[in-house]
Amino acid sequence: MNKKNIIGLILTLLVALPFIMDQENKTIEDFKAAKENFIELPQGRTYYEDRPGKKGTVIFTHGFSTPSFSVQKLAKDIHKDGYRTIIFDLYGRGLSERIEPPYTIETFTTQTLNLLKALKIEGPIHWVGLSMGSGIVLRIIKEHSELFKTVTLISPNGLPIRVPIVAQLVKIPYLGKYFLKSFGDLGLRKGLRKNFYQPERFPEFFDEAESKSEIIGSKDALQSTLMNFPFSDLIDEYRFLSQSKIPTLIFWGRYDEVTPYENHKKLLQLVPSAILHTIENARHLPHYEKPEETFETWKKFIHLYTKK
Repeated sequence: MNKKNIIGLILTLLVALPFIMDQENKTIEDFKAAKENFIELPQGRTYYEDRPGKKGTVIFTHGFSTPSFSVQKLAKDIHKDGYRTIIFDLYGRGLSERIEPPYTIETFTTQTLNLLKALKIEGPIHWVGLSMGSGIVLRIIKEHSELFKTVTLISPNGLPIRVPIVAQLVKIPYLGKYFLKSFGDLGLRKGLRKNFYQPERFPEFFDEAESKSEIIGSKDALQSTLMNFPFSDLIDEYRFLSQSKIPTLIFWGRYDEVTPYENHKKLLQLVPSAILHTIENARHLPHYEKPEETFETWKKFIHLYTKK
C-alpha cells in the first residue's frame, strides 16, 4: 500500500470514527419510567419522582453527567423519615428532554423553578444540591432566598479548580463535538470511576449511568453545559449564601478529585457559618458511598435547625 492510499485510509477512519464509536441510539420513549413520571414544563418535558410526606419538602438537584438516580438512595432514606421528596432529571440528562442548546445555569434554574411552580410548592423548603447541582441551588438562593429553609451541598462546585485538558478540548465547538462522539462513551466509563473510592462496590451505578447516556442528544447537552456553565465562578453566590443566613450543611469526600476536597477551606472562608462534614474513604459521591452516615448527619442537622 503506497503512502497516498495509507493517508486516504487514515482520513476515512477519522471521518468514520464518530459514527462507529458513538453509542447514542436510544430515545426517551424507550424507557418505561419516562412515560409514567414526567411533567410538561415551558422549556420541555421533565422526568421527576414526587414522594409524599408530612414533615416538610426536600428537593434534590443532581450533578453534571449522572441524573437523578445519583441522589435517589438519599431521597428514599429521607422520605422514609417522613419528608416529601422530589428528585428530577435536569434537561439533557436522564429521562428529561434533550432541548435545544445552549445549556446555561439559567436553563437549569428556570427548569427547577418551573417544576416547583407546576407542583404548587411555594416554600420555604429544604434543598440538596450535588456537585453542579450545588451551583444551580446557589444561583436560586441569590434570586429567591425566600424558598429556602435549609441548604445541603454535596461536593459543591463554583470554586476555582484546574480544568482538565480533555474538558478544555471538549469546549472547542467543532473539535469538541468530534471528540465526544468518538471517545465520549469510553471517557464516561473512566470518569465515572473517579466518583468512587471503591468503584467495584457499585456496578448498578455504572449500568444506570451508561444506559441513560445512550439517549440521542446526551453528548450535545454535556458539551453545551461545559461551554456555558460557570463551574468555577460562583464566588458571589457563596457570599450571598453567607449573607442570607440560611442554615447550610456541606458533605465532602476526603478523596474527591472532581471538586477537590481542599476547596472546603475556601468555601468555609466565604460561608463561615456552614457546617462541614467530611466523609472518609469517599470521593465525589460521598452520599452514595456512605448513605447511612450521610442520612444520619443530615437528620441531626435538620433537627438542630428546627429546634431553634
